[in-house]
Formats: sequence, C-alpha cells, structure tokens
Amino acid sequence: MVERFFHISPWDTTTWTPRGSPKFICIALGTNDEAKDVAPDLFRLTLERFIRRLSITFPSVTVFYVVPPFRDFNEADVGAIHGDLVSRPVTVDDLLINVCNGINSEMTLEHTVDGLHPTLEGHAVLAKSLAHFLAPQIRKYLI
Repeated sequence: MVERFFHISPWDTTTWTPRGSPKFICIALGTNDEAKDVAPDLFRLTLERFIRRLSITFPSVTVFYVVPPFRDFNEADVGAIHGDLVSRPVTVDDLLINVCNGINSEMTLEHTVDGLHPTLEGHAVLAKSLAHFLAPQIRKYLI
C-alpha cells in the first residue's frame, strides 16, 4: 500500500502528483489483506508507513480516519486485522488517527458478491454508515 497508491494506477508506475489541500483523509484498506491472512502487525506497520507518507504529501491534513477491514462472511470470526485496529490505537508521530469502528455493522451476506466484496447495494449501505459516522466527527474540526 505504501508504494502502489502513489502511482497513477496499479498498472502504471508513473508517479502521481497530488493536488489540493485536504483537511481529512479517510482510509478504507485491508479487506483483501484480512482475507489473505496478512499478520496484523505487518498490516499495522504498513498502514503507519502509508499514513506517514500521506501526511508528508498532504501537510494540510489535520486528522486521519481508518475504516477497519470489512467482515468476511465466509469466516466464523471477525478477522485479526479488524480486531487489532479496534483494540489498539493507531499512532503515527503526533497525528490524530481515528478508527471508524462499526461502519460495516449493517452489512449482511446479501450485500456482498462473494461473502467479502460489497455489491452496489452493499456499497450504498457502507457509504450511508460512513457518512453517518463522519458527519459529526468532521463538524468538530470545522468549527
């Protein structure tokens, strides 16, 4: 994630030149890592490097939001990466990082294509839940 998201696309190694000065960044990564059993400590280390690089790229960002991996309905338990993100704070230097826990709590198996990846309706459920979570959070920082 540290390298690939700073290129124009996953298939093009041309460096992406970002524009704009966002105040917030919301990161929703890890679902495939969770499904491939990437170790939580390795995922966390990579996520922290990714956030650090984003903070250098976008010095205007005052707060980061991290959405834990979506539930895999093919598995009996919540994944280890998800559990790690909601149980231990994500810390990178002195940046403010919030974990958006519960974003996918209204998802059901029917909202997925394969038990993991959301359908169009599943994306709508996630978007509504994320907007509901972020709206009051963002208002705090805009005032």
